[in-house]
Amino acid sequence: MDNEFLRRIDEHMSRGNEHMSRGNELIADVREQMRLAREGHADLREFIHEQTLRAERVADRQVTAIDALSRRQDESIATMHEMRREITANVATLREETRDLRDESRAQREALLRLIDRLGEAD
Repeated sequence: MDNEFLRRIDEHMSRGNEHMSRGNELIADVREQMRLAREGHADLREFIHEQTLRAERVADRQVTAIDALSRRQDESIATMHEMRREITANVATLREETRDLRDESRAQREALLRLIDRLGEAD
């Protein structure tokens, strides 16, 4: 029985060695596949890196352009406010001058009518 037992242990150990050997082969194959995948994806990683940098540069240019546009818009709004203030002041001046002209015209008309009335009385 001891010989049988030892034979079975030897067979079991032999199968274990075969499994270990096959496992080592599979691990070596997996490692090789991983190495090839890394090498194969190196180009993809570089491409993604380049695309990311390009996208960042485009975004930076867009932000710069939007900032410049915003500044110009703020300047335009400030200019329009100033123009509105000037127009409002000019309109107020025109109103005052128009009132003065109206008052002067009334005074002249009244003076002319009084003169006409005097001329009519003199006849």
